[in-house]
Amino acid sequence: MGIARLLFAVAIAVLSAEPAFSSSSDEAIALSGAPRLAVFALSQPERSLRDRWEMRRLLISLAFEGRVLVASRIEAHVSPFIRYDSNLNGGFPVSSLTVGGLTFQINPDDVRKKGALVGLDGQASFAMPLADGLALSGVGQVELGYAPQQRVDKTQLSGSLCVERMFNTATWLSSCLSGYKQVFDLGQDRGISGSLTLRQELLVGQSFHELTIGVSRKRELANGGSNQNIVSLGMISALRTGFALNTNFSFGDAVLGELVMRNRVGIGISGLIAGRPTSVFFHREESRGSLYLGQPRRDRTLTVQMIRSLPWRWSAEISYSLIRSSADVFDDNFLGFSVSRRF
Repeated sequence: MGIARLLFAVAIAVLSAEPAFSSSSDEAIALSGAPRLAVFALSQPERSLRDRWEMRRLLISLAFEGRVLVASRIEAHVSPFIRYDSNLNGGFPVSSLTVGGLTFQINPDDVRKKGALVGLDGQASFAMPLADGLALSGVGQVELGYAPQQRVDKTQLSGSLCVERMFNTATWLSSCLSGYKQVFDLGQDRGISGSLTLRQELLVGQSFHELTIGVSRKRELANGGSNQNIVSLGMISALRTGFALNTNFSFGDAVLGELVMRNRVGIGISGLIAGRPTSVFFHREESRGSLYLGQPRRDRTLTVQMIRSLPWRWSAEISYSLIRSSADVFDDNFLGFSVSRRF
């Protein structure tokens, strides 16, 4: 059984649990999308035998229990999508530059193109026990898109491999290697990273929380390559009100001559609205490090995003981003929209 279906089963089990916990906080656990938080909630001493059985099924799917070196979960999904892309070809944001009173025209082929992108998103994943409480998991994803109006294509590949240790139902430590590659009309972007993440589950009153702290090293392989160290902090909260909160903070060190993320904050809330899971996110990011016309460049990006589940496994997403840069030529704002279906 897949993770999504297991979490749905967890939600059903939790909602029918004994009244030591509110049904609203149980709904929030399912909405949080955090399987370790679900395991922790089902492990509480007040839970029923049925809940313990559901917890064990979830642990087997996550590969913390089961036959060693035998895959406990193999999944594959394909999703058709259509979305608006603000930079289909990786082009320059404006068609001309004015420097010292002189105006320079950019080659039209090098100016960014906007429009609808249609395609398929495929994902495959597995999980396998290495020992009791020690799991190996991996995921791979490929996205193939084509913009019929501009006649350009865009491909994205990504993958990760993780080893995770469950010390108990409240404490988890994972180590991951990941990589990505994006190919577009005017070039490509690719990189790899390694990370170490500690997760701690907590129960405060009738609300469940997952605290995370992570460190990672990211290497960009395109344009000569660069390395950056990143520290991340986060918390997922399943509240007794029935809503799930997600807050995260990231801090990256400086990279000489490269525009990189220096700090990022994200806040999200998820809940059932008219019977459908709905999430709203707010992100703020600041990037610094490069020069533009001899002057230090600093970009600030604000993004608001809403995702809603639709009938028949469809989902819709709408977002708005505002970019303000110390170099006016990079100021921007754009609206994003996408619809996809999961098979």
